Amino acid sequence: ATVSVLYCVHNMEEDEARLAARELVSKLQLRAGSAESQVERAFQENEKLVTLLLERGKEEKRLIAENEKLRQQLHEAINKQQVIAKTCAEKLADATEKLHAQDITIRQLRGLDDP
Repeated sequence: ATVSVLYCVHNMEEDEARLAARELVSKLQLRAGSAESQVERAFQENEKLVTLLLERGKEEKRLIAENEKLRQQLHEAINKQQVIAKTCAEKLADATEKLHAQDITIRQLRGLDDP
């Protein structure tokens, strides 16, 4: 477009050339203003997206930390349950042994035990 305008300007009178040049400058300024506006909008949108990504990153880190804390609590609870289960099994074995011994003693006292 600029080359064709320059060619036309070469063949025009001075006043017409100045008018054409002003019109060209005006059009170019409008385009530049429009492009600048588009760049500004794109920049603002980009800033919003960056902010959103940073917020999501912080939230993700917080959730990961919370998840790790809950995982540790779960492992601690499982370990406690295993200790309790082991203790119960030992007490049950002891009680069963004592019950069996008492049963033998009772049978012996009653004379029901066949030697």
